Amino acid sequence: MEEREILFGELVAKVAIPGSDVNELHALDVDALINCLLSLVDGRPVGSRQQNLVEVLNSFLNVERRQRYVRLIRTFARLTNRDALFEIESVRNKIVKARTVVQDDRQSVSGKIALALFPEIFSSA
Repeated sequence: MEEREILFGELVAKVAIPGSDVNELHALDVDALINCLLSLVDGRPVGSRQQNLVEVLNSFLNVERRQRYVRLIRTFARLTNRDALFEIESVRNKIVKARTVVQDDRQSVSGKIALALFPEIFSSA
């Protein structure tokens, strides 16, 4: 737990988002977002007990406060050649529901974090 706090502190400093702090990252479920993005990069669950990427996405998007990340997750999946996952009915149903929520963009805390952690992936966008 202490290591995560150190890493979050470094992330807040690296991204340099005014008014952001470690507590905000916890409230935004940034650790779950990072694990989901890493899972898409690796093609297997990272930091999760899920068995496959479909389970990772379903579990991630099942939490209401994470639905704001669906546009980010879809873009990331496309950039990592995993967009076929979004054709699976269970994931697609969660996407439909999540689209009713205002989505984060590149200027949001989550968007800036994703851009800072995965610049090589987003450079192809």
